[in-house]
Amino acid sequence: MIQFAAQSETTGEVALLLRPVTCRELIVYARAVDYFGRGESAETLQALAWVLLNRRRSVGDESAYARPVPGYLGEYDQVDAHLARGLGAMAQALSPGATDPTCGSTRFHHHHECPGWAAHMQLQAIAGSYLFYSQKF
Repeated sequence: MIQFAAQSETTGEVALLLRPVTCRELIVYARAVDYFGRGESAETLQALAWVLLNRRRSVGDESAYARPVPGYLGEYDQVDAHLARGLGAMAQALSPGATDPTCGSTRFHHHHECPGWAAHMQLQAIAGSYLFYSQKF
């Protein structure tokens, strides 16, 4: 396992993640960043990486969201250019002192979508073609 630090959404202090990110999870999240971030800027990839990590922290270790889906990894022993971009974005987001461009967002959607849950959440950031949300306070 790899132990990373992340910036707190509430205090801005750098703290260790609740549970270390496993290499397997890192690859799953990198693939998700690649999937949602194809054709997007590096800034958008960073925002996607952060929202995945924020969601992981907000739902706790027992969430199915934080667990890799069986069969999702595929041939992860071969790193292609797309996975490398996703891994790069995840590595930057997990670096000590990294700033969360989504302001603690845990959900996102494409700009041309309007999911029902968005009306009950606070818009925090826009990056590329995505809108990022956190719980309303």
